[in-house]
Amino acid sequence: MKLVQRPAKIIQTPAEALQTLLDKYQITAKTLSRHLRISYMTISDILQGKVRITAWIAIYLAKYFRTTPKYWLKLQMLYELNKLETDQVFISFLGTLPRAKKPKTVNTTKGENTKTK
Repeated sequence: MKLVQRPAKIIQTPAEALQTLLDKYQITAKTLSRHLRISYMTISDILQGKVRITAWIAIYLAKYFRTTPKYWLKLQMLYELNKLETDQVFISFLGTLPRAKKPKTVNTTKGENTKTK
C-alpha cells in the first residue's frame, strides 16, 4: 500500500459530531456527563480533541443519542486515518519500513503446496 500526499479529506471529527448533537439536543457537556455518569473532564477532553472515543464511550454515546457504537468508532477511526495519511512525518517514516517478502511455494506431485526455506 503506497501512501501519497493528497489534500486533507473533509471528515467530521468525533468532537464536531458530538458538539453537533449537543447543540441539536440543546444540552451542555456538563449535562451529558451527568446523564452518562462520565466525568465532565472526559467529555470536555473529547470535545477539545484531546481524548479519543473508546469502545465504552461509543456505547454510552450510542445509547444516549440513539446511534450505534460503530458510528462513533468508525468516525474516530476515519479521523485518525485521515490525520496519518496526510502527516508528512508519518508518511516519511513509513517509507523507511521494510516489507514482508511473499513466501515461495513449491507444487508437489500430489498437489500439495509446501513452503521452501
